[in-house]
Amino acid sequence: QPGYFANCLRFLTGHYAGVKVHCIVQRPSTDAPYVYDNDIVLHYRDEVPSVADLVQSLNPQLIYVAGWSDSEYNAVAKRYVTRIPVIAGMDNPWRATVRQILASLVYGRRLRKCFNYLWVPGAPQYAFASRLGYNHSQILNGLYAADVSSLLALEPSDVAEKTVLF
Repeated sequence: QPGYFANCLRFLTGHYAGVKVHCIVQRPSTDAPYVYDNDIVLHYRDEVPSVADLVQSLNPQLIYVAGWSDSEYNAVAKRYVTRIPVIAGMDNPWRATVRQILASLVYGRRLRKCFNYLWVPGAPQYAFASRLGYNHSQILNGLYAADVSSLLALEPSDVAEKTVLF
């Protein structure tokens, strides 16, 4: 189960009345199934003849794309980027590799024509996003958010007896 992402969607639908979430997803593997809440509408990619047509029919107020490697998603994003927030998730940390340096010089402009925000998990990814030409207000933090409610329910004595290694 894609816990962090499902938790973000659960929070969104649970805290904002009237929000409808549609996800275009790959079919889950039988050895790694995932489950979304019933209030999240799943569209399996292999059943969607045209992502562009589906998105147009949904008339979204926001689009989130998990990365920028899919050309069909990028083409859809580019059609909407001047009208609504279009966000790409990015978990690549800045490592100053030749490939990243070239991407920051060449690909950043193309990326900004598709996505007006990048959503990153932390500082190393933030550094890469800024090198791609995104400014502070266009870089969103907290991509891999956790549902900590189960941890908050623990008694202090339970926590003191545990060792946690990250």
